[in-house]
Amino acid sequence: SNSMMTPFKQVANWVIQFAGNPSFTYRVQRATSLTGTWAALGPVVPLAPGVGTLTDTNSPSGQAFYRVVTP
Repeated sequence: SNSMMTPFKQVANWVIQFAGNPSFTYRVQRATSLTGTWAALGPVVPLAPGVGTLTDTNSPSGQAFYRVVTP
């Protein structure tokens, strides 16, 4: 299981952080609507303290929704 923290803006990018097990690889996905198509942003392995971080360097200009899933 994991717990996603609120994404925050860093310059022109969104930073997505979540709590997870460092023994697992998680997939971060983004969509422009909750019913839209979810696009994979990349796999993330949390660091030893249990926090995974992904920087979305190509975020859409409008709204974006993020989710973290395991394979």
